[in-house]
Amino acid sequence: MNASRRRTAIHHRYLPAAGARYDIRQANFLGCWMADMDANGQPITPQELVDEATPASSSLHSMFEWNDAAAGAAYRLHQARHHISHLRIETHYEDGEVTNEKAWHSLPLVVTTDDSAPDPEIPRRYFSVESVTSNWELNAELQGQLRRELRSIRDKYKKLVPAVFQPVWDAIDQL
Repeated sequence: MNASRRRTAIHHRYLPAAGARYDIRQANFLGCWMADMDANGQPITPQELVDEATPASSSLHSMFEWNDAAAGAAYRLHQARHHISHLRIETHYEDGEVTNEKAWHSLPLVVTTDDSAPDPEIPRRYFSVESVTSNWELNAELQGQLRRELRSIRDKYKKLVPAVFQPVWDAIDQL
């Protein structure tokens, strides 16, 4: 397939990834709500997801533990992060190809366009794959995050694995 030709998606559906604590129906509710937020230019925080799910009438309500004796506000934020990170999107293209990939990426609210690690106190928000690939600043932040993660892997394993990985470590150093 010609990589420069842009394919047309004809159908999307949201699916739970392995380890998700929700079913396909809930994955679609969650994915559609997040897509609506994204379409309106609003990246999502875990707190915004909890707020949306709080009313008993919300389609997302059953995804959370509401008994405060069993789970407080911090646990619900943890649940929200888990739910978002386990959401996948299946896309059907007109050429017949079907992809299944992570639907949302977490990036700091304040984007750093260099390789410095973002301040851990800066809130993170979730952005759709489309937003990250089409927005230069978000994509630069994602690339910086990838470089930091690769360097962390290199630092963790460099002295523990055989020299056969030296070309990998050298390539990471060139990034």
